[in-house]
Amino acid sequence: SALKKKLLKGKLTDITKGKIKVDYKMQFPG
Repeated sequence: SALKKKLLKGKLTDITKGKIKVDYKMQFPG
């Protein structure tokens, strides 16, 4: 269903954002 896709996309976006944050911290510590 569309709602399920929307939820999945939201989760994926959150995961991507979290990964970017982690990568950013790793590249620029402190």
